[in-house]
Amino acid sequence: MAETYDDEEAPPEDFFGYVTGALNLVDDLGDGQAGEIANEVISDFDADKASMKDWLDRMERGLELAKLDKEEKSYPWSKASNIKYPLVTSAALQFNARAYPAIVPADRPVKVAVQGDDPEGQKADRAERMSAHMSWQVSSQIEEWEELTDRMLMVLPVVGTVVRKMWWDASLDRACVRMIEPGDFVVSDKVKSLADAPRMSEVFRLHRHEIVERERSGVFTECEYPEQDHDAPLEFIEQHRRIDLDEDGYAEPYIAVVCRETGELVRLVADFDIEDVEIDLTDDEERVRSITRGDYYTVFHFLPSVDGGFFGTGLGLLLGDISDAVNTMLNMITDAGHMQSLGGGFLGREFRMRGGDVRFRPGEWKMTQAGGQDMRNAIVPLDVPGPSPVLFQVLGLLIEAGREIASVKDIMTGDSGNRQQTATTTLALIEQGMMVFSAAYKRVFRALKREFTMLAKLNSRYLNPADLQRFHDVQEQVDPRAEYDLSGYDVGPVADPRAVTKMQEMARAQLLMELAQAGMVDQAAAARRVLEAASIEEREELAPEPTPEQAQMQQMQMQEEMAARRIALETADAEHLLKRAELAMKRVEIEKVIAEVEKTVAETEAERAGAIKDLTDADVAAAGVPLVEQLERLRRIREEIRREVDRGSVGGVAGASRDAAPAGNAPARGGNPQGVDVERLLERVDPGMGGGGGGTPDAALMGVDAGPVGGGFGR
Repeated sequence: MAETYDDEEAPPEDFFGYVTGALNLVDDLGDGQAGEIANEVISDFDADKASMKDWLDRMERGLELAKLDKEEKSYPWSKASNIKYPLVTSAALQFNARAYPAIVPADRPVKVAVQGDDPEGQKADRAERMSAHMSWQVSSQIEEWEELTDRMLMVLPVVGTVVRKMWWDASLDRACVRMIEPGDFVVSDKVKSLADAPRMSEVFRLHRHEIVERERSGVFTECEYPEQDHDAPLEFIEQHRRIDLDEDGYAEPYIAVVCRETGELVRLVADFDIEDVEIDLTDDEERVRSITRGDYYTVFHFLPSVDGGFFGTGLGLLLGDISDAVNTMLNMITDAGHMQSLGGGFLGREFRMRGGDVRFRPGEWKMTQAGGQDMRNAIVPLDVPGPSPVLFQVLGLLIEAGREIASVKDIMTGDSGNRQQTATTTLALIEQGMMVFSAAYKRVFRALKREFTMLAKLNSRYLNPADLQRFHDVQEQVDPRAEYDLSGYDVGPVADPRAVTKMQEMARAQLLMELAQAGMVDQAAAARRVLEAASIEEREELAPEPTPEQAQMQQMQMQEEMAARRIALETADAEHLLKRAELAMKRVEIEKVIAEVEKTVAETEAERAGAIKDLTDADVAAAGVPLVEQLERLRRIREEIRREVDRGSVGGVAGASRDAAPAGNAPARGGNPQGVDVERLLERVDPGMGGGGGGTPDAALMGVDAGPVGGGFGR
């Protein structure tokens, strides 16, 4: 059976220890090996980018629509109307305006929830510490996080997919975040997730001084770059891929950096740590089972791909055709109105004026050689129908359809059309109008959970314990690995995907106020919810001060409540003491009953044993029952009585014994709620103890006739 190394143990081969500690492995490669790796990187990069062609075309088209780029038109005439209706831009602005305040709240953007039992509250305390520290990181320490989040929420609805990278920068001693420009993150469009991708590439650009800095620090290998403008950056490809450097048949994960202009490999570094390597030990060899590669990228999708590819769908695709049609119709209507306003036509030969265009200033009259009648006959106006009302209606229909897709209807932009409606109606309209947006926001919420979890893992591995101790202001040192152990914790954004906008929160709070006015919920609690939804600060100061009469009334009510509670406690104590006293009395009565039963059984057994000695064989034959069997049956009856008394509760004890007083229904020596019928038990031993006075013994119980032996068994 194979043996696996623990996480703390290093693999037996020094190869992994060397490659994981090296800053750059390019100089350690053999002759020609660096060139082969560089060629594979570029070839695989081009193949993956070719699979993305359809998405890249849609992405570029969406960006053009969102940026409202204009080009000079020559149709139907030079410099014709070229209006761009901001349908995509408006939708992107609305998405950003709703999602950004919800994702980046004023207090804490990160929430850590406890999973499982937490009886002593220790897990909740650690979750609170992690939430406070990570919220400080993303809002203050990682300065670029909030700005890039704002930008990402503007670009995401247009292009459909945005990728962000998070890593730990040793020089800054903190986590860093970078948003990769659309089109610069390259992965095969056929993969379903990054976990399934055999490789992923990132395009970034460096200026000449940045390249020199990396070369002198040992991050890049020095190489010759083409002569060009020093202000123009050079393009590099960073590819996360697997390479079998040790030639053991298993390809390890590495990060390769290739200069696009020169095609040279400038950096190669391991994309794993020692603890990520799992090795099987067998009798014959040591073999790598698996190596977990590093995790750096978080993918944000606006909508899933309609064809099942990796890259998502944005409003540039959803609204592209509608936006083009709206722009065309809007320009046609404008051009038609322009033509109709300016007029034009044909002039006959009879109408003579000095050459060139004739233009009029307001209030101006011009002299001509022709008479008025000749002028009317010579001028033929051009028939221009003007803007088409049907075209205008179609334009409105297209705009409304686009607004429905983009969730930017009137009520979502704050315009209710002066309609008076209840909070429930408004909330229902908002929910219906935000269906597309809410689904997209939940995908953003899911991606943020992954990004925050990635940040927690970076803290666990690289965070300086002194920094964590300084943040929490504690005396003892805090171990980041123990502090950020996510077993039993769920890290995610504090934003609520069910109520994204303030409009939704206010509508929910208004619904509570309506319920409070109907007396169904507490008014003060509902008012607090309204103030919270409206982001009103210092809400405690807004609580109404009670009048002296109200204060006196509240004090009297509190005193009455305290007196009632004291009386209730005293009553409960008295009832408890009374029940204990009754229980003690009943226990005494039960002991008396048990003693009486034991005494009766012993006396009966002795008397009947003496009577048996006087019996003759004829008496025994007449009785028909052997004496030994009679004694055995009597013993069984006695044992049965003892067992029932021991496990039962005495019920209806009155009359059970000649000396015992009534005992009620107290429990005794057991938990049988039905009680033990002591009267019945005593009656089985001696009918005279059943409360009905004296009598003869139960001859049928003994299995003998009453005549010959009855007198011998009586008391």
